Amino acid sequence: MRRTSRGLAVVFSLALIVALVAAAVATARWTTVRVGNLVFKIEGRLAPRAFPRHEFAPASFRTRAEIATADGSHPPALREGIVYVDRNGTFDAHGLPVCTTGQLQARDTRAAKRACGNAIIGSGSGTAEIAFAEQAPIAVRSPITIFNGGVKGNTTTIYLHAFITVPVPAAIVSSFKFTKVKAGRYGMRGVAKIPVIAGSAGSVTSFDFKIKRSYTYKGRRKSFDLTKCPDGVIRVKGAGVFKDEVRDGVDDGKTTTISASLKFPCTPKR
Repeated sequence: MRRTSRGLAVVFSLALIVALVAAAVATARWTTVRVGNLVFKIEGRLAPRAFPRHEFAPASFRTRAEIATADGSHPPALREGIVYVDRNGTFDAHGLPVCTTGQLQARDTRAAKRACGNAIIGSGSGTAEIAFAEQAPIAVRSPITIFNGGVKGNTTTIYLHAFITVPVPAAIVSSFKFTKVKAGRYGMRGVAKIPVIAGSAGSVTSFDFKIKRSYTYKGRRKSFDLTKCPDGVIRVKGAGVFKDEVRDGVDDGKTTTISASLKFPCTPKR
């Protein structure tokens, strides 16, 4: 198959609403969703296990995922993610130092941490596959550092920073904006924008990161991630937008959609 790195303008969209089902057990298990040739695996963990029924308490969240194809070919590129978060989970970034996207662009991991170390709210790692025409795919790995981007109105912004060295050194800065909503069970809607990697030749193949940050503001100890547990479960549903390879420079506009939901068990404190 012929591939090109001409950029986003020549890449067509494969829309995939990734909503994943997990059993309400002590820890979340890998959940696998397959649509056509695309295979998506995800796992999430919420800690601690027990939370107050009616008051928010400090929490941490870890998620990891793998993106592949059933036939082993180069996977489509993740470009956008959409997630709805249970109204019993929220973020509190008021008083937390803020980082801007300009402070992260064109910086490697060490330089990004120097520029915005006080705004770090999480970390992990990720991998991508770079596939140029008539070349064997190249696997690249990078640390992921997550920064607080600040609060404006009802929207909290976070930035995910990665740095690759193939084909040339480049920072990859993804924005994730969480806005408070009233949508039944869900109280936040998050939209992530993932930039083009290596001129559209790169696709994310895995990520594993944890969000956890405690800080002090006006003499009060606070936590970025907050959760309460009134009924024994925290619900999340998500969406992912993938852009597949261009075949001979032609955008055929094909889309594929699936849907479901993810549940995290928790124990209400009495």
